[in-house]
Amino acid sequence: MGCLVTHVYDWREFTHLDMIDELPVVGADGLQESLDRLAAAICG
Repeated sequence: MGCLVTHVYDWREFTHLDMIDELPVVGADGLQESLDRLAAAICG
């Protein structure tokens, strides 16, 4: 049994440009690690 966890952010309507420097920056590797941990927590 497998589990695929995905999440997509649509930034096209982002209007809070004054907050842009406060946003976390996560690279592809960090994002994949986070999704893998989430999948493991959900699917066991």
